[in-house]
Amino acid sequence: MKRTAAALCAAFCLLSPPCAAESWDEIAEGLDDLKTFIDTAFEKERGQAAGGTDWAYLDEAAPASLATVPQRLNAQDTAAVYYAMNTGPILLSEEACDALLAMNGAAEKDGVELFLRRGYQSLAAERERMARREASGLKTEDPELSDWRTGLAVVLVGRDWRTKELTADFGETAEAAWLEQHCAEFGFIIRYPRGCEKETGHDWEPWHLRYVGTEVIMRMLELGTRTLEAYQRAAQAHEE
Repeated sequence: MKRTAAALCAAFCLLSPPCAAESWDEIAEGLDDLKTFIDTAFEKERGQAAGGTDWAYLDEAAPASLATVPQRLNAQDTAAVYYAMNTGPILLSEEACDALLAMNGAAEKDGVELFLRRGYQSLAAERERMARREASGLKTEDPELSDWRTGLAVVLVGRDWRTKELTADFGETAEAAWLEQHCAEFGFIIRYPRGCEKETGHDWEPWHLRYVGTEVIMRMLELGTRTLEAYQRAAQAHEE
């Protein structure tokens, strides 16, 4: 059954009640498609990280298939995205970059101004970030399993949150509401959604989006899942 992008996104956000998958074979096929998509995006052989919930990670040196997200410098530069801070080029996989530009254009038409705070991070950068968090007594995770190493994750915020510490309060903003309502139209999910903390092992992060593509989102919708963790478990259960 075909769905329009808007209908797909609305259904994905609500997920109540969950839709039934046509067959578990299709669910397993969807997982394989996601693995293939990530491998193809980086054009480089890589294996699954043991015990991880994602399926591919970049080496410390960014491959050529990563693209620099065009930085918007003025209101007329519509084929670009405002950077939240002057941090130098932000990189993403080429497909995620294209989807981000399309989503940003749609947000602007709706009167929503988005700012890009983060994209791809190398293993070295993630190790440094985890070391700083540990020194500050904050929660840490294995840098080798970081979502930011995939080149598919972004932090998007509104003007007032360009440099502020990211907290759950951002989830009450117009920008967060727009992202939750529309991101699936462009192949993104909220990586750690509200109400799924036990499932993902992460607090709600309404600013943290992950590109998976609309085909994967449609399969997640059929399962009634909102997270990659649940999607992976469903396919693994079928394989067992």
